[in-house]
Amino acid sequence: MNPCISEVFSVRDLHLVTDFKSIKKKVLKFRVDELVQLLVFLKMDYMGLKSILQERILEYLKKIVEENVPDISLQQKIDELYELTKLPLRKHSHLVGPWHDAETFPMFSEIRQLVVSRKFDLANGQQSVSFTLTPHLINKILKGKQADGTFRFEIQLNVWNCEMREDVWNDVFLSIEVNKKPIDVLHPSPHLIYLTQYCQLKEFFKNRIIISSSRPQSLTNYAFSLCIVKRRFPFEVIEDTPVKTVDNDTANLLLKQLEDQVERGYKLYLTCPITKSVIVWPCRSVKCTHPEVFDLLTFLNAQQYYLQWKCPVCRKIITYQDIVMDKFLKEHLDKGLFKFAFYKRRNNTKFTDNIDGGIQCEVELIAIED
Repeated sequence: MNPCISEVFSVRDLHLVTDFKSIKKKVLKFRVDELVQLLVFLKMDYMGLKSILQERILEYLKKIVEENVPDISLQQKIDELYELTKLPLRKHSHLVGPWHDAETFPMFSEIRQLVVSRKFDLANGQQSVSFTLTPHLINKILKGKQADGTFRFEIQLNVWNCEMREDVWNDVFLSIEVNKKPIDVLHPSPHLIYLTQYCQLKEFFKNRIIISSSRPQSLTNYAFSLCIVKRRFPFEVIEDTPVKTVDNDTANLLLKQLEDQVERGYKLYLTCPITKSVIVWPCRSVKCTHPEVFDLLTFLNAQQYYLQWKCPVCRKIITYQDIVMDKFLKEHLDKGLFKFAFYKRRNNTKFTDNIDGGIQCEVELIAIED
């Protein structure tokens, strides 16, 4: 991290947002990049010309001053962004993670950014960031603690490829220390790492995160940020945001797969490719061309820690919006049937020429095995 960017804010260094004139002077120094980042932080509309963005922010800050409501985290953000104005723009171009599209990434929503988005810089072997939590955020996190020890509101480190949004991302390898204690991180590493259980949930305690990598070249095109997020667990996503259903895509996909093959039949076993157990929610994506399906709940349990999802059968990049449930397979699974045999009907009245002597196949039927 560039040494001219302040990493740690102590209570005595903070000047609460009470002097509108001094705050206005800082905000007017912001370029579009800093203005957008502040509006994202405030959960406000960040579209428009620079003058409109400035006006939107200043109106909000003036209201805060008039109501005499101190906001330490807001002051931290303004001070941090003001320091960024001293750097060339190319060194900290605006980075907004892909999770801001809630329909594409339904597993969480961002509540507050703790560390502004930035590209990895491991030139010195590691990169460190620090943050403090306000009493309000600490109370929110503790109140959201679940019976199983997980948290509804989490401190999340998110990592994403900021250069190749649509292409397949390469694997990343991360090592992380929280307050001088290393934590277990899988290799290859997930894109979303939850740190709440490792942090000190104490008022204005300076939590320090150190990031390193055994393969720093894997992070060349990657950025990261640190946020407070509200999690949605897989079963909640299925209940609250059900996927679309299709009547019977399986037959159509099998017909296409078999039409150019010598084989007359195909057996489909409804076991999940991830767990090998019987599927409950038979799904595939609209981008997939294979008849095989995966279990939706199992898939979400595995993918909730990633920002780029892949079909477990064909490895195509998919999103939650792409996933559909096969109604035909679901109905038969609910009856306890999970083995299917697909075959082509022989038409005994239509033959090919004598040289080939083959039998022409007309229609595909589906037989359910006992």
